[in-house]
Amino acid sequence: MLKDLKDLRQLHTQMETEYQQGYQTILKKRMLWRDQDSLYNGTENKDKIDLKTIFYVINAMMALDYSDKVSVIWKARNFADSDQATNLNKLAEFDKDEMGLDVLNYEVRLNKYLR
Repeated sequence: MLKDLKDLRQLHTQMETEYQQGYQTILKKRMLWRDQDSLYNGTENKDKIDLKTIFYVINAMMALDYSDKVSVIWKARNFADSDQATNLNKLAEFDKDEMGLDVLNYEVRLNKYLR
């Protein structure tokens, strides 16, 4: 019987420890969710659109534009041109990365929405 009581106490201690660890983890997430919720519900005047809401709409519109990547692929007309087409594709990819085209497009589109 004492062994059963000892096992129950160990089980209770283990459950309490796991509960506290889980509670601390969820507490951090809840605080993060509350902070994010305050970003969406930040306005007190219901007749006006919150500035953060406008910012989120602009970001959503930019994300739609930004996900539309224009890609050009050089294709060979015959077998002899395949090496040249491969080299041109690699050169175009290098140029896109080197000039930071994704960042440049982001800034241009951001300026388009913030005018």
